[in-house]
Parts: sequence; structure tokens; C-alpha cells
Amino acid sequence: MLNAFPDFIATISKFSPRILSASHTAIKRRISFLSDFDYSVYEHRDFIFSQIEPIFTLILTIHDSNLDYTRQSLNSVFSQSYLNTEVIIVSHGATGLTLDLLTNYFLKNKNSKLILVTNNQYSPFDGDFNNAVVNLWNAALFCSVGNFVYFMSYDDLISINYVERMILLFIANPSCVTASPNILSINEDGILNAKTNELLASRNKRRRYTNGVVLAWDFMKGGDLILFPGGLLAHNSDLVLELGGFDICSDHSQIFKFAICGDSGFDPEASLFWRHHSQQTNKLLKQIGAVHFATYSTFPIDYSIFNLHTKFGGTVFAREFSNYFKKLTYQSAIDSFRDSYRLYGFVSGFNAFKRLIDECPFDLVLKALPYLIIDFLACVYQSLPESLKRTYRRLKNLFFLLLSK
Repeated sequence: MLNAFPDFIATISKFSPRILSASHTAIKRRISFLSDFDYSVYEHRDFIFSQIEPIFTLILTIHDSNLDYTRQSLNSVFSQSYLNTEVIIVSHGATGLTLDLLTNYFLKNKNSKLILVTNNQYSPFDGDFNNAVVNLWNAALFCSVGNFVYFMSYDDLISINYVERMILLFIANPSCVTASPNILSINEDGILNAKTNELLASRNKRRRYTNGVVLAWDFMKGGDLILFPGGLLAHNSDLVLELGGFDICSDHSQIFKFAICGDSGFDPEASLFWRHHSQQTNKLLKQIGAVHFATYSTFPIDYSIFNLHTKFGGTVFAREFSNYFKKLTYQSAIDSFRDSYRLYGFVSGFNAFKRLIDECPFDLVLKALPYLIIDFLACVYQSLPESLKRTYRRLKNLFFLLLSK
């Protein structure tokens, strides 16, 4: 592939000097894994970012997906008003028109790097350190030069002033370690979802800066300081490296691993446009019956979360999160199974239940079993002709009447 690029494109090391000096065990494990991972990193020869202003890194991991969504996302990234923005495009086995699109954007924009992965190696059943997407987020981080970093989905968009407003949040408050814009939901055609956006606005009571521990406490208690953690926060790059890099629990680690280490900024003048559509990753995972119990349950151990929480929030906070995350891990596994079964049918549900058996403790499997039986009966009931449904309802009413006597 290198021979296909013009002379002004150079291949570079997978790891910047700051990565090689990182001390966290998880970073060292990532380096070991990525050293043998089949990818190459390209950049524009002789291009240098300004050292006067902070550098902000935007990461996009893209495979063969919706071409229009990908183009819109790339347009929003390369239209940023803040010029000292590094864009890292990760082509995860992309082919055909998608690969052509990514390559063209890379060649036309000197502030970009391109990571080319030969084959899409994503498997939703892989654990944290083997998960291809998580490793590619870290591959982009490891070759980046940004002071701050944000990874976004191929189907989402950011406002033209996103990086500029996030940079201001970080600069104005030295204690700010994470930052986010306003969230706006859009549909498949890019049109705002009015009702969803009303809900998002009503459940977001954040100030310009909120202490991360306060934010985490509020989220655990179901408060209104932040509606959801997934795909939301930009981070201080040095902090991400200090705490072991990105992980498969990214939705929650954004708050509970990174944000708790300082203040979290919020600027409603910038926007993240969050696209809802039928091919969203979480929906596809439910279709194949993915359940991430094992990986989630090892997250607190792999990243020494209890010690981190004790340091920044105290022992009570650390214990509260331990209890919260254990319940969350259990409930998420059951919810994934129920959604697979109810939304996508018997095959998806069976695969999810098999995953429960393979990786979950016996008491969790027992908790999931009644849902399997109830939903099976509900599916059978829905397939009955109306005459048999009426007979069933009469017999059920008679049964409860006899029980009451």
C-alpha cells in the first residue's frame, strides 16, 4: 500500500516516545499486542503542528459501513475552526469505495494520519485486550501527538466549533480533565429528533465545570447532571495514558476512570450530533446475542479502580462504585439477553443465553431463566389465532379466580 502513496506521505512508528515511557501495566500489554498487530501508520512528511497552542486529537475508526454517514462525519471533523487539530483515520479493513474515501481525505488534509489495518478483525466476543476496536482506539492514541483526545463514531457529527470550545474548557481550568459539548439526537437523514432532544435537555443540569467525583456520584444515583456517558467526553491525553489507555468499558470508564480525577467541563455552544439508526453497533450486538459480562467484571481489577477511587473520592465512594458496578454488570448481561430475545427472536436470544451460560456465574443464569420462559410463552401466545387467545384468557381468569377462593 505504501508504494501507492505519493512521495510526500511517510510511514512512521506505531508508538510515539511518550507511549514507550508509559508505566501502566495495561499500556505495556497493549504495546506488546499491537507490536504484532497487522497495521501501518502513515502521515504527511514534514508537516508539523504548532507548538504554541495545544493540539487536539480526533480519532475515527471506520470499516465498510454507510458511506454517506462516513462522509458526513469526515466533513465535520475536517471543517473544525481550530486549526491545531490532529485527525487520525483508522481504516479497519475498509475496502472499495470506503477505502477510497478515507484515503482521499487523508491525502487532502495535512493534519491527518492514516492507520491501515489489512483485515477487519473485530469480534464482539473478544475480551478487552483482544478486542480489535479497543486496540485500534489505543493504536491511534499511541501514535498521536495531541494534548487532548476524543474518539467518535463514523455515524456521528460534531459542530464546526467543537474542538475550539473544548480546548477553551481545558485551558481555562487546569483541573479540567474531561470535557463535552451539548448532545443533539439526529435520525438516519440527519434531521433532529425533537422529542429525544427535549429529554436530553431536561436531563442535563451540568454547570460549566463539575467535579468529576460529584458527577460520578450523581450518575450512580440517577441524577440530572449528565444523562448518559457513552461516546461523550474528550480527555486529557496524558491522563488516559497514565490510567492504562482506552478500554472496552469506555461508556462508563469515561466518567468512572477519567472524569473522577478532576473537573469535567461542559459547553452547550458546541454540539455532538448523535445519530440513531438501525445499524448502530449496540443494536447489531444484540442481534448476534453478545453479552459482555466477563470483560466488564475484570475492568475494576485491570485498572485498579478501587485504589483510584479511594485516592480521588475516598473509601465510601470506592465501595459505593464497587457495589454499583457489580449490579450494573449483572443487570447489563440480563438486559442484553432480554433485548436479544425480545427484539430479534429465538436465535439471537438463544445465542445470548448461551453466552450467559459460558461466562456468567450460576446465580445470574438462574435470574435470566424466568425471562427466557416468560418471553417464550409470550412469543407462543402472539402466534396463536385470536380464538385460542380468547380461550387462553378465559382459562387464565378462571385459574386466578379459583386461586382466590
